[in-house]
Amino acid sequence: ADDLSIQALILPMQVAILTTSGDLQSAAGLAEQALEIANQSSDTNIVVKALTNLALYYQAFGNITRSVQLMQQQVEINQQQGNRLGEAVGLINLGYCYLTLGQFETGHTLLKRALQAARSLGARSFEAYALLNLGLAEWRLGQPEIACQTLQLSLPMLESLGDQRGQAARLFYLGLANEKAGDRTAAAAQYETARAAFKQLDAPTQMVETQAGLARLALQRNDLPQAEQYASEINAYLDQHGPQGLELPMLVYLTCARVFQALGDAQRLQHILVDGRKELQV
Repeated sequence: ADDLSIQALILPMQVAILTTSGDLQSAAGLAEQALEIANQSSDTNIVVKALTNLALYYQAFGNITRSVQLMQQQVEINQQQGNRLGEAVGLINLGYCYLTLGQFETGHTLLKRALQAARSLGARSFEAYALLNLGLAEWRLGQPEIACQTLQLSLPMLESLGDQRGQAARLFYLGLANEKAGDRTAAAAQYETARAAFKQLDAPTQMVETQAGLARLALQRNDLPQAEQYASEINAYLDQHGPQGLELPMLVYLTCARVFQALGDAQRLQHILVDGRKELQV
């Protein structure tokens, strides 16, 4: 490989590593430089890898529109090259991004395509993640019972792969679905188990989101002291770290707001609403 191709491969990897470690400021400085170099490379495999890593960076950074552009470009290149596996992976990522943008029907359609592609190729790990994201899409579309069925299908694959993070995400999504379906007992058990798994995986942002679920359930059963404990811990985390890395940041902020409103705590209610609007730019 020539020097340009080597740079095109290494720079996006550095961006991905910095993003994963939470050093977004340093990652930002490399991202566009990496994309410019990648687009000059004649090696399409390197271009696709660069686009994927940079799209995931922009997704983590909160620039979902830019992430969608890059993922769409990646999918188109894989289609042109006849790389069906690469296309399936790109569709999973693209579908998830559309869910983040609030375009749930589009996300659902793309994830159904990704699932069909992964199954036809026998790519079980990608089939599992297509099912995970499809379950999330069905929850978003107000279909919690269907979401639970979809998420259950992913379990044997995730277990056989030894994918602990995927199993924890599945439990969190099941908690969301069962909460919406009104099965608070199942939702509480799933949130608790997911939170313990994320703690073991050293995934604090995911722990916060499962804790927000537990706070909502506590509020629903009118256990205000427990709801306040959860919301206070979440609020402290947000004050220190902000919403970066949260999958459902709006839901987390709204959960705290509902708890503080139920408590009649006007000061903390105003703080979380103002902070949420500023951080999420709404």
